[in-house]
Amino acid sequence: MAGAGGSLSVTPTPSICRHFNAPAGCRRPDCRALHVCFYFVTSQCRFGARCRLPHTLETERTATLLRQLGVPAGRRQPLQLLTELRCQYTSAGAGSGSAAAAGGLPPVCLHYNGSGCLKEDCPSLHLCYLLVTGRCPGGRCRRSHSLSSPHNARVLQRSGLDYFNTSAVLGRLRREADERPLRPTVCRRHNSRAGCLSSDCLALHCCFHYARGDCLYGSRCRLEHRLSSAHNHRVLRFFNVGASNALRVVKEELGASAPAEPPTVAADRAAGADRLLEERAEQTGWLLEAQAEQTGQLLEERERLEQTLQTVARLGLEAERELVDTRRTRLALQAEAEHVTLVAEERERELAARHGTLLAERDSLERSLLVTAESSDQLEGVVGSLNAKLSALEVDYERSRQEQQRLAAALEQERLLQREQQEQREQELERALVCSVCLELLVRATTLGCSHTFCRDCVNSVQQRAAGGAVCPMCRAPIVTRTASVTLDQMVERAVNSMSQEKRAARQTVLRERGLAAEP
Repeated sequence: MAGAGGSLSVTPTPSICRHFNAPAGCRRPDCRALHVCFYFVTSQCRFGARCRLPHTLETERTATLLRQLGVPAGRRQPLQLLTELRCQYTSAGAGSGSAAAAGGLPPVCLHYNGSGCLKEDCPSLHLCYLLVTGRCPGGRCRRSHSLSSPHNARVLQRSGLDYFNTSAVLGRLRREADERPLRPTVCRRHNSRAGCLSSDCLALHCCFHYARGDCLYGSRCRLEHRLSSAHNHRVLRFFNVGASNALRVVKEELGASAPAEPPTVAADRAAGADRLLEERAEQTGWLLEAQAEQTGQLLEERERLEQTLQTVARLGLEAERELVDTRRTRLALQAEAEHVTLVAEERERELAARHGTLLAERDSLERSLLVTAESSDQLEGVVGSLNAKLSALEVDYERSRQEQQRLAAALEQERLLQREQQEQREQELERALVCSVCLELLVRATTLGCSHTFCRDCVNSVQQRAAGGAVCPMCRAPIVTRTASVTLDQMVERAVNSMSQEKRAARQTVLRERGLAAEP
């Protein structure tokens, strides 16, 4: 607490009331100690929000007590007061190496600012370090700028800082970064046989012993003896270290310096043998760590692929069920339309037969009436009645014919609607199964580690063009694994079988162009 000034020696930090933390509680009206949960201050309270004692220093009693004790206004801030209390109550029991002794403020995770943190229970803040140091470019930054994210909120809650204003915590982080800034170190994986494969690594890629000043190989060393590469420039800019004093800062960080004078030949050989043994031991440890981390990543990728395959299989089953239901509905509509057509045709035949009969009767009556027309007025009335009946029948016939035309038009409209719905379903299914590279239906579907699926030939083409550094054409993630999807191939085959003859012929043309027409 020396950095706070001489006022700390004049006005000590108030203590925590032990009677208040006892089961009976504090009953003294003139108590001059803080009424706050002791285990909240030491970050050891197991009850959290369910604790019966207050977990805050922003109370009226605390503010009044601090004024009465003469504590300066700068030290009355809740975060500053909590830091002093933690230093006071944890230095005796926990030692200076604990996080609580350092002020209870969790550090910023360097793995998160580099290639990404894979720990689910990481105790550090997943926050942009350049934001803390005031050097963040702003809108182009990919890191989090919020202390309210689920992970950061959980870390602050474990440290007992969740009820503080985020601006106060961020200000404290900035002061810590100004007083004790992070320094670059040498990448262990870069010094191993496997090498460092991360493009976002925040460690220097150079010879470890060159940085420490004791490399025995000199210009014959297989690792770099310089800090002027593009990667190292990016790392030094991140830590705000100039190129002129970079090597000195790294040496101070590693805690060693170059030898004062050259060793003798015998000492050189002995030191070289010891150094080779140390390097092999270090490289073996780093290689085992890299292999363990790579194995964990492969297991996670395998789980993601299995989940993707399960999702694809479920979607395929749902699409197949929907296709079966559509076929059943179409067959039912076709049967109903055929029945309506048969009824209309039968009615038309009946009306045509009746019309022919009536025409024959009219002709017969007309011939009879022509013979007796001059002498019988009754025959004229009969003829008029028959003509009226014939007119009525013609009207009925015309209505029947119009009804038949209306039914035929409705049937044709229903058929067109069914055809449009079928084509729409086929188009939706085709869009879901189209490769985003060649814009054709998937040919030998291949799922990458990022869960995106493309044609096998398209993936091969991307990998050949990239020459070892292939990335996913959609999300730009590195292509690490690729898996053939038989389920998607079967779905594509069923979709093609339900298409029109023209589309099936186009599909066969694509397969022949890729040399796959004869494959099963």
